[in-house]
Amino acid sequence: MKISLSLISVGMIAAAASAGAVESIDSGLSATYKGVISAAQMDLIKNPTNKEAAYAVMYNTNNWGSPYVAGNMSTTVGAPGQQGWVQYGGATSSFKVNATSPVTATNSHTGPSMTMKGGTTSTAFYDIYLDTSAAYAAQAGPGQLLWLENDMYRGANSTLATAAPSIYAVAFDSTYAQCNSGFKFNSYTGAASGLGSFLNSSGVITFYGFTLPVTSTTNYAAAASNWTKQASSYNVDTGEVSWYLSADNGVTYSAWSYGAGTSAAVAVAGRGAGEVDFYTANSATAVAQSTTWANSAQYTTLVPAPGAVALIGLAGIAARRRRA
Repeated sequence: MKISLSLISVGMIAAAASAGAVESIDSGLSATYKGVISAAQMDLIKNPTNKEAAYAVMYNTNNWGSPYVAGNMSTTVGAPGQQGWVQYGGATSSFKVNATSPVTATNSHTGPSMTMKGGTTSTAFYDIYLDTSAAYAAQAGPGQLLWLENDMYRGANSTLATAAPSIYAVAFDSTYAQCNSGFKFNSYTGAASGLGSFLNSSGVITFYGFTLPVTSTTNYAAAASNWTKQASSYNVDTGEVSWYLSADNGVTYSAWSYGAGTSAAVAVAGRGAGEVDFYTANSATAVAQSTTWANSAQYTTLVPAPGAVALIGLAGIAARRRRA
């Protein structure tokens, strides 16, 4: 169970109990950009063999529909709420299921969604989490990718140019202290970081954030007042982490990876699923920031066949040629 948090260093907040680190540390490294892939390529990566056999949902919010009901996710902070989600920090109204979703010109969601409100005090931390360890243990095995998917509506930009609140969607590992995969977003710029835990050159496992470049000088940023589809995966055998972001409702995805085969730092393999968290963290300035989530799921698939990997490689080559 998560208990009190305290600020222990710049850019990092640590929980005193099983939750472990909840604020990532910038690694100073960039993920490898794989280019832009199509929806068909993405589906092949996620479902390289028979879809019914490979696609095992650990939890799926079904667009925050039934059995979720409109209203607060939790009735008591610190106690299980709807479908076992537990809230930490904020008021019971900080995480709410909505009957509808924000509609935009490019991406529209017609079903329910969940809104996460940011804190209004300096260093505020609001979190809601679901333990998925038992579901993972029932299906764990070799040759798996552990996926986390979400649709995020970031809302208007934060009013802060510096120390803007951070927005997180994270799949924690079986130690509840490290991250398998996920994303962090800056609420002012929309700048995205890919999250994962890595064994650094000093032999220390750390919850890292990696920049996601799209050119030699530009990193990916999620647009304000718009939906961004997210998918990230963790290879339980090699520790490689991959990240995918789409601004066009899943027609195309920008893709990155990091971990397996790197020299200075290698991804940590062999860890299963612990829990899924949505949270927002203020640093030095008090500001409220709301984020809406929909279509959230965690599941496992088999490691892609070589043909699927080759498709990503070709996409990356094509992207580099376009920039040349």
